[in-house]
Amino acid sequence: MDKVLDFLQKLKDWQNNFKIENYNYNNYECEIADFFKFSITKQKYENSKNPDFKLKISDFEGSEQFVLSWRKKFSQEYFELQHPIYNNIKTRAICDFPADINNKRFGSYILFVDEFEKYPWIVLQVYEFFQLLITQEGIYHSPLSSDWEKNDINVYTLRDLNSSVTYCLENKNIKYSNTKFGWKLDKCRPGHYFMEDLASLYELNIQKNMTCDKSFYIPKRLIDCIDLKQVGIYPNIFSHTFLHDILKEKMAFRVFDENISNSNLENTKDELKIWVSVGSEHRAWLNQIDGYTNIILELGRYFSKIEVFFDAITSYENVQIDEKQIKIDNQNIYNIIDKVKNKANFQFKPIVMTGKNYKEKIILCSKTDVCIVQAATAEFVPVSFCDKEGIVYWGGPENFHLTCACGSKKALFFNSTNHENFIHRPNATNWYSGSYFISWQFIFNKLIDIVNKIKKTQIKYLHISNVQDVKELYYLIIENNKLKEQITKLNDDMQKTKFQKEYNELKSTLDSCDTREQLLRISNLEQDLINKRLQSKEIHQNILIKELKVKEIEQKLNTNSSCLYLIKAKTAKARIQNQLSYKLGQAMIVNSKSILGYIRMPFVLSYIKDKHNQEQKVYQEKIKKDPSLKLPPLESYPDYKEALKEKECFTYKLGQALIKANKTWYKGGYVKMWFEIRSLKSEIKKGLR
Repeated sequence: MDKVLDFLQKLKDWQNNFKIENYNYNNYECEIADFFKFSITKQKYENSKNPDFKLKISDFEGSEQFVLSWRKKFSQEYFELQHPIYNNIKTRAICDFPADINNKRFGSYILFVDEFEKYPWIVLQVYEFFQLLITQEGIYHSPLSSDWEKNDINVYTLRDLNSSVTYCLENKNIKYSNTKFGWKLDKCRPGHYFMEDLASLYELNIQKNMTCDKSFYIPKRLIDCIDLKQVGIYPNIFSHTFLHDILKEKMAFRVFDENISNSNLENTKDELKIWVSVGSEHRAWLNQIDGYTNIILELGRYFSKIEVFFDAITSYENVQIDEKQIKIDNQNIYNIIDKVKNKANFQFKPIVMTGKNYKEKIILCSKTDVCIVQAATAEFVPVSFCDKEGIVYWGGPENFHLTCACGSKKALFFNSTNHENFIHRPNATNWYSGSYFISWQFIFNKLIDIVNKIKKTQIKYLHISNVQDVKELYYLIIENNKLKEQITKLNDDMQKTKFQKEYNELKSTLDSCDTREQLLRISNLEQDLINKRLQSKEIHQNILIKELKVKEIEQKLNTNSSCLYLIKAKTAKARIQNQLSYKLGQAMIVNSKSILGYIRMPFVLSYIKDKHNQEQKVYQEKIKKDPSLKLPPLESYPDYKEALKEKECFTYKLGQALIKANKTWYKGGYVKMWFEIRSLKSEIKKGLR
C-alpha cells in the first residue's frame, strides 16, 4: 500500500520525478510489448504491398489469432496484464479515474496493482488503448502514436495529471482487490467513440456491463447492463492498428443493420427528401445560411414538395437536451427555415433533428434521397451508416475526411485544399479552426447530378461565378463587420466613461470636506441640543401630571423608545411617517435649505438610519416577549386610505430614492438618484404629485 501511495504522490509533481520517452517494446516480453511488435511489424509489411485489397481480417496473416488472444483476455472477470517493465509481475486493473477533471468523458487513467502492492502502474486511454504507460521507472508514449498525438498528450493531458491523481486518492480504492471490469462507452466526441471504441467493441463481441450511464450509441445487447462500480475500460484495443480501417467499416454496417430492417425508399418523382448538416462550431461553411436557402429554393422549382432534415447537435441515449438551449445553439437552422418559408411557392417541410440520438437519426435518414453535409462528425449518419449519395464539403485536407468516412464510397467529396471554389477566412490559424466560403451554385450543380440520376429529372446547371472575383468583396465584408464591432465597443466604453465621470463628480462633492470629523461633532452637538430641549419640554409638561399617573405611564413605557413608538402610532398616517423612507426624505428637504445643511446632510442621514434600525430592533425584541404589543395591520386604521397618500408624496419618494441608490452605489446608484430627483421635482411642478 505504501508503494502505491508513494507512486501516486510522486505523480503530483511528475515533471520533476519522471522522464517521458517512447516505449521500447523490443526490450520486453509481455502482452503489451507483443501487441506493439505484431501491430507495427504487420503495418510496415502490409504498407510495402497494396493494402487497398485487404477487405477482411483474415486477409492479414496472423491477424485472426491476434484478435482471438485479446478477445480471450477481455473475456475474464478481472482485467489483468503483465507489468510493462517487470514482465514477471502480474497486475490487475483496480480502478479508473478521469484524465481531465473538467471533462470526465474524454480520456481515462486505469490503475494497475500487483497482489503485493509493490509495482503499481497506470495506463492512459485517449485515442489508443495504450496511449501512455506510466510506471515507477518513467512515462512511456505508445509507439503507434503520431507526433501530433504525443504533443497533444504532453500539452493538454499531462498538465492535469496532478488534479487527476488527487481525484483518484480522494474518491477511489487504490488497494489490490477483486474488482470486475466493464466497458466505458462515454466519450464526448462521436467521431472518436464510433471509430475507436465501438469498432473494436463489435469485433471483440464480448458481453460486459457498461460503467457509464450515458453514451452516444449503446449496442442493443448492452442497453440494460450498467454497473457504475466496476473498473471502466475503453474497448479501443484495435484503434490505430492495421485493422482499424476494416473494423470501422464493419462497425458502420453493423450499426445500420441494428436499426434498419427495411431500407427500401418510396421513390416519388415529385418529392425530394434532403439531409443537411448546419455547422455551429469552428471550421464552418460561412455562407451556409444563404447557401442552403438558395439551394432549397432552386430545387423547389422542380419539386412540388421538399422535406429537409436539418442535422446538428445529437443527444446521448436516454438524455433530453434542453429545448431553449437547442434554439440558441442552432439559430442558423431556424434562420434558414424562416428564409425559405418567406419565399417558397412549393410545399416545404423542415424537420429539425437537433436533440435526437443517433438511433433516431439513422431511422429518419434512411428515408432520405440525398445529403449535403460537412465532413467529419456530420458524415456518420448519412454517409457512413445510411450509405447515402450526396455532397461532402470540407475546409481542410482530404486525409481528415478519409479518416472519418467509413462504410460508403457513394458520396462526392470536395475540400478547400484542392478546389478553386473555396475561400478560407483570412487570418485563420489553421485549417482545423478556419471557416471557409463556398459558392452555393457549385454545391447545387454537383448535387443535381445525383438528383437527376435518382429522380429521373432534368434539372439544369446554374452559372457559377468565379469565386476569386468575389474574394476581395468577401474580405471587405469581414473587415466591415470587425469595424462595426469595434465601433459598438467604443460607443459602450464612451457611455460608461460618461456615467463614471458624473459619478466621480458627485462623489467628489460628498467627500470634499476636510473637516469631516469636526462637522460630525457639530452635527451631534446640534442634535443633542435639540434632544435636550425636547426633554426639557417633556419634563415641564410631566410636572403638571399627577405623580401616580406619571409612575403608571413610566411603568408601561419602561423608558423604551420602541414603546414610545407604540403610543405615537395611533393612526396609519403616523405609522407611515415613522418609516425610514419618510424620515430620510424629510431630513433631506430640511437640510437642503442652506449650505451648512448640505454639508451636514450625510451625517444627519446616517444618524437617522442607525437610530431607526435600533428602534426596530428593540421593537422586535419587545413583541417577541409580549405579542400583545404588536401593532395592528395598517388596513385596520380608519385613516388607511388617506394615509396611503403619504407614500406618494415627494418626501416619501425622496427617501425611497436615497435607499435605492445606497443599495446600488457600485452600479452608479447615486448618479441615477440625481436624475430621479430631478424627475420628481419636474412632476411636482406639473402637479402630478
